[in-house]
Amino acid sequence: MKGREINILISSAGRRGALVKCFKDTIKGMERCNGKVISVDASPLATALYLSDKHYIVPRISDPNYINVLLNICKEENIKLIIPTIDTELLILSQNRGKFEKNGIRIAISDTKVIEICGDKLKTFQFFKENNIPTVETFLLGQFDKMEKLNYPLFIKPCSGSASINTYKINNRKELDFFINYIDNPVIQEYAEGKEFTLDVLADLEGQVINVVPRERIEVRAGEINKGRTVRDEKIIEYAKNITEKLGAIGPITIQCFVKGNAVKFTEINPRIGGGYPLSFAAGANYPELLIRMVLGEKVIPRLGEFEENLIMLRWEDAVFIKESNLDLNRG
Repeated sequence: MKGREINILISSAGRRGALVKCFKDTIKGMERCNGKVISVDASPLATALYLSDKHYIVPRISDPNYINVLLNICKEENIKLIIPTIDTELLILSQNRGKFEKNGIRIAISDTKVIEICGDKLKTFQFFKENNIPTVETFLLGQFDKMEKLNYPLFIKPCSGSASINTYKINNRKELDFFINYIDNPVIQEYAEGKEFTLDVLADLEGQVINVVPRERIEVRAGEINKGRTVRDEKIIEYAKNITEKLGAIGPITIQCFVKGNAVKFTEINPRIGGGYPLSFAAGANYPELLIRMVLGEKVIPRLGEFEENLIMLRWEDAVFIKESNLDLNRG
């Protein structure tokens, strides 16, 4: 007979069926606890819902009732840990974290100040500069005098964007003039060259880094890794540790950088679990187990660099088949 019940809720579950499986497999394999993986999403067509032990359809994040609905589900299902998965939900969850903690529910999320820095590309750039972290030069529209000193190509993206939506390589002034009117509130960046990496970082609830796994992004589709490889690069592992601890982030976060020769340039920080995390999980970096142990009050010892290197992930298409009559079950 297993011990304490630890139920996990994955919010905005979307297509993250592999992440659901990571948590389900972890709970099944732990001797001291048992529990379920509950997922929620605003769309009844979200694949991960139907791979979870139970699911709910919830209002959109922008709905004034979203937090109350989510809290009520957590109370009903005896949830102990919430795992956010998309950038647009981070700020509201961080702002309301106290409501959940009063009910014994932890959210794997950093404080509001961290979310605001990471959610704004200019603030992220300023954070990198202030902490002597190598990064790409970044400008707002009004800084044309500085931009003209850069050579093309450039890179343009929304200041508060995510998932690589409306991000473009700029080859000349004609393209720049077009995209600065096409993209709402853009930033213009030096174009980063080299191999692209995402670093899966886990910090404990006090902000101490537990592990870092670099993943080379061999092929990307819709902003998310499609083919990748774990790489042991002590230099970027140490950078990621320093970035996380200086930022004061907790829980799972992802950091992106480009490496060319001996040079590294950091570009983004996402204070949530990454869509490509299942590769790190397969490489032995079991963040679900470590997060559960944190929630149980255990002291988790840092294990920096403990993962299998040169493990390759090749994603492929799969499908879930359900009857239409089952699409709108368990509305929150």
